[in-house]
Amino acid sequence: MQGIVSRLHGGLFVCVFALAIVYPVSAADLALKCQAKKLAFAGKYGQCRLKTASKADRRGTLPDFSKCDLSFLNKWVRVESRGTCPSEGDVEGVGRSTVLWADALAAGFTGKECGLSFPQCGGSCGIGQRCSLERSCGGSPCVDDGDCSAPFDSCLPTGCQCAPKHKRVFVTSAVLDGALGGIGGADDTCQLLAGVVGLTGSYYAWLSDSDPSSAPIQRFTQSPIPYGRMDGVLIANDWNDLVDGVLNAPILITEKGLDSFSRVYTNTLEDGTRHSAEQHCGNWTAISAINVNKGTTTELSADWTRLYLETQGIPPLPGCGGQSNGTPDANTTARIYCFEQ
Repeated sequence: MQGIVSRLHGGLFVCVFALAIVYPVSAADLALKCQAKKLAFAGKYGQCRLKTASKADRRGTLPDFSKCDLSFLNKWVRVESRGTCPSEGDVEGVGRSTVLWADALAAGFTGKECGLSFPQCGGSCGIGQRCSLERSCGGSPCVDDGDCSAPFDSCLPTGCQCAPKHKRVFVTSAVLDGALGGIGGADDTCQLLAGVVGLTGSYYAWLSDSDPSSAPIQRFTQSPIPYGRMDGVLIANDWNDLVDGVLNAPILITEKGLDSFSRVYTNTLEDGTRHSAEQHCGNWTAISAINVNKGTTTELSADWTRLYLETQGIPPLPGCGGQSNGTPDANTTARIYCFEQ
């Protein structure tokens, strides 16, 4: 019971007791609440992209949707981390559908035939698709169907088909703190960013947490074909070449095809195994100032994925996007590597 004391005009006090009744919230109610939040997130995401497209159109520049993408992803991961959503893991589909809708609407107002995410490049294409590109295939023209871009098309013996010449690898355009939503949340980040720029396939983050089985050597499909950046430059000839300690080229190109010279969260050694049982931003769920294992996008040596070894007496890099008092700190944020499976 909860007591409430009221003072009357005559100086007397009357105690009124009210019984506080708490009604349990059912799993169905929580699921509906989660779905409502997701619907709101998708609406705000589309609105953000439309505003960004409008500003870019007025300025005559290409739009940068990275802030919209990151905000949408962070909100989605946060609501799914509560474990009450009936449809977890749907971020890619919803994100992609929202992008296509927003681009189609923006194209209708701006007159840009191919949508603002995929600027007109002289060919013909539908909304949300890249312009078609013709090439020779056994004496007949081979036409990209819009599902993948030119560096990743090949003319197969069975005919003109869209097929990967290599597995795509990129470093995220988004700068992130250590609260990635765990390994699964980091994988979702890779998948969303890949989908936003029209990439097909599954994408996993090059990350390890406290569990050795979380390491890429355990989670990844070990590809027999090469790994290549978004600009078509190969970084390794196959999985064995990827984990031999030396890359053919640094992984410094984002999913948008832009250079990025930055630190990268990894906690992973060059052979694809887990680096440390401790330095992983609380299994990639925490914003803090604790030490964490990182790599750097400019390196060909093992430093691409680990910048120190305990045996060398060099301390790990501080920071998971925060200071010791819990205040966010942009100086300690980083990006993540994403690999097509």
